[in-house]
Amino acid sequence: MSAKLEALSQNLQQCLGDRVKSLKVAFDEVTIEVDAADYLSVMQALRG
Repeated sequence: MSAKLEALSQNLQQCLGDRVKSLKVAFDEVTIEVDAADYLSVMQALRG
């Protein structure tokens, strides 16, 4: 995993906390899964 993806993964985990149910890095992409109930707040946090 590249340093940039590692940093992004750590920042996402730190910013979103326990709302992240799954975080995967594959093919130079970071994928997170969140509960439907948390979707809006996560999208707002990512946008802000």
